[in-house]
Amino acid sequence: LLPETDPIRLTYQQKCKDGLTALATANGPVDTDAHNSGIRLYVLSIGFDLCFDTLADAAPVPSDRQAIIDEILTYLNPSNQSWWDWRSRLNPPYTSNGSTLVGSTQGLGSIVLRGETTNTVTLDSALDFGHRIVEANLNSIFDNDGGANEGELYGSFAMRFLVPYAEARQRYDGLDLSARPEMQNYVRWLAYVVLP
Repeated sequence: LLPETDPIRLTYQQKCKDGLTALATANGPVDTDAHNSGIRLYVLSIGFDLCFDTLADAAPVPSDRQAIIDEILTYLNPSNQSWWDWRSRLNPPYTSNGSTLVGSTQGLGSIVLRGETTNTVTLDSALDFGHRIVEANLNSIFDNDGGANEGELYGSFAMRFLVPYAEARQRYDGLDLSARPEMQNYVRWLAYVVLP
């Protein structure tokens, strides 16, 4: 890692902040499109953690930083969980790789905002809701032997969001999703189907 005062690091961090601020002020959550809104939540959560989560909790909160916190909270608000396209992801036939994205990003957003808001009810609700979606989809789209029922392309897409959530969750409260056979065996299955 570069030192905190390194000009390259500071330049990157400022560009990251500018990009996320532009994203947070353009458009917003769409209740009828959980898939694309989930990708947006993923970018905001990861970006906030990398580029904004550097101030002490008691430090003044710049308005652009607060705009990102507010948008993430909008996705995590329990009232938003009544949105049909989000809630439906809990049950087949709506379980899919996109549902794993939705559940993982709900959990990731909840973990990223710990210490950034006093609204722990919303954060706890989002963590539970997201994890229920993740569990439903692991049970539906991955077999115990690691085979992805939607194939290697969509299985890989699901894992792209599931792995950061699993890592964040293990650091946050010790829940180890990587111990599940579906996740351990998927890597072996993927190698089997893509190698000649």
